[in-house]
Amino acid sequence: MTPEITVILTALAIYAAGAISPGPSFTLILRLAAPGARPAAFGATVGFSIGAATYATLAMTGFALVITRMGWLMSAVQIAGGCYLIYLGLSAWLTPPTDPAANPLRADPTPTCER
Repeated sequence: MTPEITVILTALAIYAAGAISPGPSFTLILRLAAPGARPAAFGATVGFSIGAATYATLAMTGFALVITRMGWLMSAVQIAGGCYLIYLGLSAWLTPPTDPAANPLRADPTPTCER
């Protein structure tokens, strides 16, 4: 086996071990799927998978090396991330509150035995 394949398989094994351990993404998916919102849980799963694959691809292709060699690119990424966080904060702050009874995810989570 070539050294490159060994490195890739080792990274894949470490990533798989981290991916199967429960964390915030698992908690969100469980919270979405438990009351029966399977499409929302599936969408969250796809989103997490795309994000993880993108991050792994960028990390393995040396994006960190490129970003450290080009200081302006790192600043641009930080400014874009900050602007996105400001956008998320303002949109959350300016959105009027909704009725909790209208949202099935915030309904009474008391389990029942009826089908």
